[in-house]
Amino acid sequence: MSYDNIAEKSVDLALIISKNDEIKKAILINDLYKIKSLMAENYSMTDASYIAIGNSQNTRIYHTYHKFIDQQIVDTPDNVSLGEGHYYTQTKKGASGMSVSTRAPIFMQDKYLGFVSVGYLEKKRLSSVYKYFISLSFLLFSVMIIILAGSILSWRLLIKQLSGLSPEVINYRYQIRRAILNAICDGIIAVDMHGKILAINRSAIKLLSLNKERSDIVGHKISEFVTPDDDFFGRNHIEYYEEDITFNGSTYIATRTTIFDENNKTSGFVIYFKERKSDLLLESQIRKIKHQSEELRVMSHEYKNKMAIISGLIEISEYDRVHQYIFKENNEQKFYDNIIRCFQSPPIVGLILGKISKAKECAIDIIIDPLSQYTSRNVPINDDEMACILGNLIDNAIEAIVGIEQNKQEIYLYLNDDGDEIVLSVQDNGKGIDKSLIPSIFDLGMTSKKTPNHGIGLNLVHSLVTRAKGVCIIEQMEDGCGTIFSIYIPKNQEQANRYVEGV
Repeated sequence: MSYDNIAEKSVDLALIISKNDEIKKAILINDLYKIKSLMAENYSMTDASYIAIGNSQNTRIYHTYHKFIDQQIVDTPDNVSLGEGHYYTQTKKGASGMSVSTRAPIFMQDKYLGFVSVGYLEKKRLSSVYKYFISLSFLLFSVMIIILAGSILSWRLLIKQLSGLSPEVINYRYQIRRAILNAICDGIIAVDMHGKILAINRSAIKLLSLNKERSDIVGHKISEFVTPDDDFFGRNHIEYYEEDITFNGSTYIATRTTIFDENNKTSGFVIYFKERKSDLLLESQIRKIKHQSEELRVMSHEYKNKMAIISGLIEISEYDRVHQYIFKENNEQKFYDNIIRCFQSPPIVGLILGKISKAKECAIDIIIDPLSQYTSRNVPINDDEMACILGNLIDNAIEAIVGIEQNKQEIYLYLNDDGDEIVLSVQDNGKGIDKSLIPSIFDLGMTSKKTPNHGIGLNLVHSLVTRAKGVCIIEQMEDGCGTIFSIYIPKNQEQANRYVEGV
């Protein structure tokens, strides 16, 4: 507290006391007890170091410290000015030590009765300053403790959020993540719930034909680069796998997975996509290898069996039976020739021959409708895709019949592309499909089989047919014994429009 502040306080208090009428009356009649009572009642709670009252003879008649009462005050020029009605403030060493004090005259009806002196000792002022700095220091120390505790708590929380990783490790792992993303040949984009791009790899930028740096893409809306953008963060926030999506005028095979926050709530999506043509090329190569392998297996198996039979019959001199067997084989060859003539596609022919052999091993006959024919000309799907559809439906029919005890186990096949549409029908005489499963039979993973690794084939069939704008129809036989899978694929836009209109 500064000198000016203390001086002002002493002046204010001295003037207040000098104006007190009760004190004036007590001084006039020299009632020391009354003066003491009035001072104790009105001014005992002030912060002044001392208050003294002197009469007109400069004798102390009241003092905060009683030992100084009745002592004579040496007259000074300033005391003379009191009689003239002036107050003054001074710094001096008095009876109680160094102090800042103010003396104010006490008048009653223009009669000088004495004076009041209010002082603040220097040691008390220093004590107040000391207490102030102690309080301030304690406050600052407390604030520092709070800041330190908050810093430690924030650091621990940050470390927890960072899974205990240091900034160097985080940066290293970030660089690894970037390298992995850029090493993937297919596009990857991560978006939040508002469609803002969180991450994108180099392949995605290339597939989208974006002539921009990654820094110019991240943070922007996906709608700025992709049209339409529903497949990226729309669709009611559901995941999808290996689905066809179209944007920017091209069709892609895409998979979408969900990003969850710490509260296990959806916070965004990661979309993995690739060009459809590259996917189909790979599928085509795989199917060709499978078809060739199946054909070789069938031919090798059949050849060994037939040669063994002929060799055995010759060994026992059964020449007539050898002749009959060769005649029978010639008829079977005519059957195979007929298949080759009806189905003018090597992959389809190879597939059907392989499935016929496989069915025979399970004591199942595959009966081909004599009106079947497939030229594979002017059709919206290639031979490998048709082979995939046909193969999966035949396999599904075989699995539906195997193990069922009945006189005849048969599969009826009809395939024809003459006209405005491709018509495929595969019928079995198994036990049928539960009607409750029919609406979802083409969903990925949906199957009526109890063994694992099922529920993929029919989903693939549906995907290929839908891509070609065709339809899949499932029918139960009237007696409940058997199922018919029918496929209709339009060969032109007019026929496709009829499918849409339900004609």
